[in-house]
Amino acid sequence: MSPFAALNIVIIGGTRGIGLELCHHLAESGHNIALCGRSSNAEEVAQSLAQQYKVTAFGQAVDATDAIGCAEFASEAANLLGGIDVLFANAAIFGPVGTIENIDISRWAETINTNTLTFINPVRAFLPYLRRSTSACILTMSGGGLGGPRPIKRASAYFASKAATVSLIEVLAEELIHEQITVNAIAPGFFPTDFMREAAEVGADIAGPELHSDASRQADDSVVETLRQLTTLVDFLISSDAREVTGRTLSARWDTPDKIIESRASSNLFRLRRVDNDLIREAP
Repeated sequence: MSPFAALNIVIIGGTRGIGLELCHHLAESGHNIALCGRSSNAEEVAQSLAQQYKVTAFGQAVDATDAIGCAEFASEAANLLGGIDVLFANAAIFGPVGTIENIDISRWAETINTNTLTFINPVRAFLPYLRRSTSACILTMSGGGLGGPRPIKRASAYFASKAATVSLIEVLAEELIHEQITVNAIAPGFFPTDFMREAAEVGADIAGPELHSDASRQADDSVVETLRQLTTLVDFLISSDAREVTGRTLSARWDTPDKIIESRASSNLFRLRRVDNDLIREAP
């Protein structure tokens, strides 16, 4: 069981990949789970969680780009779980792969639209319920190498959409700070899923050698440590110790809870627009 009180947690995109791993970790810690995904196995996943971990779990097939579907899911989840404390908006698509002049621009625009709506729609749907919680927390994945030394080449739609999402968490953090609702993004590190399958399938000529290599990586011993780092950061961010941490983009690999606590008084650290904690000044 978790060292802190059991929470009612929603995971958008919880039927596979990292989202599914988080469902299992959080349910094993004693938290109740509502999950959704576009796949039809959401109800089966929830039943498995409830049976295995003896928690309340609810699953539903939902396309998070559908605002009405998100609102209906939010209402049912809040009713069945008895309220909502944490929203983890984890759904996204990788989008077209290739150089900017060769990609399908309609798919490029679809990726930007999808990856912003799959964050904003759940936030809008669950905010009325989060406002009733004393432990309200919104989380999402930043991904895309944001803030790192090596931006993802030939995946411009995904990278740009995640930059938009990280900007949104900073705006929402400011809008919701007086309501005691924290909003943060997590860079999870490498985790082998079929998320970047297209980059592996199109080959190195189209995807480029770096992206193709990343997309083709197989699971190894480092995956266990990556998952441990991610779950440690998630556990911290949903706990009472992180109530002053909001509007930040945090690396599961590098940003430990102790480091975050030491630095949380800083206004600029761990934000997309600042990496050095100094303000930008125009050159004279």
